[in-house]
Amino acid sequence: LYTRIHLFPTEDTNNYQTDLLHLHLVQQRLGKPLPQKLCTDSKFCNQDDESGDWVLKPIETDISHILPFEEQIRLSANAREDTKNDDLEDFIDLLRLMLEPNPDERFTFSDALCHPFLLLEAEEKETSSASD
Repeated sequence: LYTRIHLFPTEDTNNYQTDLLHLHLVQQRLGKPLPQKLCTDSKFCNQDDESGDWVLKPIETDISHILPFEEQIRLSANAREDTKNDDLEDFIDLLRLMLEPNPDERFTFSDALCHPFLLLEAEEKETSSASD
């Protein structure tokens, strides 16, 4: 809602190809592979013969034009006049921490509540209600 863009656009169907495409979009937007423990023995991954790493199965859809989420958000925000640069960078940082594919490194709910972007929003609400 903050960015007015859909980061992982797929059709809203519940099938294997759409789910696999969604995983590829997540990986493309985040700019790093999904953690091994999320891929091992998955219907969406194959083990690479050379490296032994688990990788997403290939898809037919070309997603090479999909930008990393930080770039896409900045482009979207630059087209709008109502976005403050500091807010935007705090938002991107919060989103990056929340979208971390490795669950061991991902921000927790408690961490998110203490992030400057959410604290800034709370401060702005307090300031506007105090001036009313």
